[in-house]
Amino acid sequence: MAEKDLKLVVAENRHQAYVNRGFALIDEGVMKRIGIRQGDIVEMTGPRSTGAIAIKGFPEDKGLEIIRIDGLIRHNAGTSIGEKVIVRKASVKEAKRITIAPTDPRVRFMASGGVIKRNLLGRPLTKGDLITPTPPQEPVRMGGDLFEEFFGGIFGEMALPFGFDEVKFAVVNTSPAGIVLVTDMTNIEVLPQA
Repeated sequence: MAEKDLKLVVAENRHQAYVNRGFALIDEGVMKRIGIRQGDIVEMTGPRSTGAIAIKGFPEDKGLEIIRIDGLIRHNAGTSIGEKVIVRKASVKEAKRITIAPTDPRVRFMASGGVIKRNLLGRPLTKGDLITPTPPQEPVRMGGDLFEEFFGGIFGEMALPFGFDEVKFAVVNTSPAGIVLVTDMTNIEVLPQA
């Protein structure tokens, strides 16, 4: 399976379950031509480069050379619906440190990076990206205690307040540079304001 750059047409990601989670929907046949599988990180290059998690496109996209991405990813790549981006398998490094800040000057965020980190685990980020701290996968239900299920361990490690995952943050810096992946070992610094 040779890795290859392909030019794909940007299409809207209309499937709400995949919006603001860092996903790029690509036809399985097109993924094979690029040399990627579902779950791999792809680099999309328009005027800017950014990363996303490749997942199999929907049946209606079979055979189409499109990439379905949400508005945040389009913004991060500097592209729009109908334009072409170069898509390739990304060269990803584990993020050692990431600095983020809320983009809205009216929002002051005073919390440790651990509050947001668990929602960013597994996400590819690049300096200059806009993100929301929405987890890349569907939330996993916790077994047993109803209180624990409802609050999701809020007292062990703070959970994000309801609706907070719609607040936009700017990725101010990453170490190392380039497309990095958020892991358990990543240190996230949250600046109170941009």
